[in-house]
Amino acid sequence: MFNKKRGQITLFIIIGIVLLLGIALVLFIQKNSFTIEKENIPEEIVPLYSFVEGCMEEVSKKDLELIGRNGGYLSIPEHIKLDPFAHIAISPPNYITPYWWYESNNRAPTNTFIKNQLESSMNEKLKKCINGFKSFKDIQVEELSDISTEVTLADENILFDVQWNLKISNQAIKNKIDRFTISQDIRLSRILELARAIMNTENKEFWFEDFTFDLISLDPEIPTTNFEIKCSPKIWFMKNVENKLKKLLQANVPLIKVRGTNHRSTPKDQQYVKNHYSFTTGEKTFPRMHATFTFDPRWNFEFYARPNNGLFLTSGQMQGQDIANVIDMSWFCMQNYHFTYDVQYPIMVSLRDEETSKNKEYSFNFAFPVILNHNIPDKETLPQSFEFEYSPLSKEYCADNITKEFTIRTVNNVTKEDIPDINVSFACLKFKCGIIGSSDYMEGGIAGLNTDLPLCYSGLLTGEGKGYKKSKKIIDTSNIKQTPAIKLTPIKEIKNYTIVKHFIENIQQGSDFESILDENEQAVIFIENSEHTTFGFFPSEEELLPITLLADKDADYTIKIYIMNDDSIVGGYIGPLNIKDNDLKESNSITFHVVSSVETLSEDDQLELFNKLNEYSSLIPKPEIK
Repeated sequence: MFNKKRGQITLFIIIGIVLLLGIALVLFIQKNSFTIEKENIPEEIVPLYSFVEGCMEEVSKKDLELIGRNGGYLSIPEHIKLDPFAHIAISPPNYITPYWWYESNNRAPTNTFIKNQLESSMNEKLKKCINGFKSFKDIQVEELSDISTEVTLADENILFDVQWNLKISNQAIKNKIDRFTISQDIRLSRILELARAIMNTENKEFWFEDFTFDLISLDPEIPTTNFEIKCSPKIWFMKNVENKLKKLLQANVPLIKVRGTNHRSTPKDQQYVKNHYSFTTGEKTFPRMHATFTFDPRWNFEFYARPNNGLFLTSGQMQGQDIANVIDMSWFCMQNYHFTYDVQYPIMVSLRDEETSKNKEYSFNFAFPVILNHNIPDKETLPQSFEFEYSPLSKEYCADNITKEFTIRTVNNVTKEDIPDINVSFACLKFKCGIIGSSDYMEGGIAGLNTDLPLCYSGLLTGEGKGYKKSKKIIDTSNIKQTPAIKLTPIKEIKNYTIVKHFIENIQQGSDFESILDENEQAVIFIENSEHTTFGFFPSEEELLPITLLADKDADYTIKIYIMNDDSIVGGYIGPLNIKDNDLKESNSITFHVVSSVETLSEDDQLELFNKLNEYSSLIPKPEIK
């Protein structure tokens, strides 16, 4: 009796295990791939059923292409489309790839968000494709319900299940059909998994920020921290440094490989690339998928280096007395420098799933910004994913938060006269309202404009106009009892200037004559005082950078000119520059005079020239304003 009961219990256990295994197998199959079981469809309505299926195929195919191209968005949201810093604009026109991370927000669309987009689109577009079944002239179709679509993102395919109750009739048939199903053999769920793994790794490890700083640190043409035993300063054009970094990124970013994906093996002679250009997302592998990274220098690229002299980076000098006070080392000079960089640029990630006997090829793109702030990655902790609740657009904020009309004056900061034709723009923190108007003469003889302004406790008015330096004014628009004035400093632009060279040897022999710069020489010009700084360089492959000088008053400056031959200073000028306003008003060109040497200078000779540049400069003509 006991053995019989034990046998029955054992049998029940075995049956239970079999049932559990069966359920698990069914769930596994459902998770990884959905198959379509179509009910027996009457032969006479098969053409209509196939027609609906064909429309579903057409709609879903186009929508999935858009999802892949737009980083998971079927339609790019307006707040992304209108913000040039929230996406990459690529060719052909109007193609936009959104950032999946922006201003500390995770903007990667969730599977649920993508599923809802596909369902809503099918509900809307299927009817347009069907076009009232006008192709079936001998059949009457009556719609007994609205279209309701259910989309399932499985690992191996995507199921579109449409519930649409239709009554079909003619003289020969009367029937109903209420369900249409198709499958797109695209592994969207898997490709999204890889995309999120890449984005999460970047946000946690700052991989691309570290990669960028490695490129900066290892390239000898981009200065970071160093010193050299020399007296003449080292000078770098900031634009050249920026362009060099762009070239480095363009050449090196495509070499980065995602470990666990299908990619070409790195040549044996490129061990550094193999070890340092490998992006790891974790233990999971994606053997049939390809991942590539792209940087294009034409995309938004923000670059700033500090300290700087506007257009240039220069080293600082330490002399002997700064180093040792006991021994006389006044002869000793050392150039030292330490630069930090702010860099922001976009990376395009392109994923591709290979075509197999079971799956179609599929491509998916998304983007994210790489941000360095003072050489340090500048990403904050990301919030959890959310279903895209965003702050208002700038244009909505600027239009919907009006306080009252303000009168904004524009005034010459030197003569105190009101000035017209000044473009005025307004911003409040991250909301940029753009140009709100241009000043003109008003009643009472003042120049300005009347305009509505949105509520902002720390708003920023900016005035810009020809012949004036850009000027800013902070305003609290909750204070309605004010007439803000933007005070602009007048300037004179000199777009025509040249360099005349004098040789030390000739000056010392009393037979001075003028010469032009050698083909491989370039002059770097610094003009500054406590109120204003301006720069120039000559010659230039493009139009000369205008030199700007304070107008409407006399001004005293210090001028420094260095003649560069590669990294060496081979001449220059240092001295005062005194400009009378009356002279400046009538002028449109400047001739700068510099000293140099007939002979090629040794290191010691360059040092002597640099140390005596003030003395030599006093022997040649001062700058001539004509």
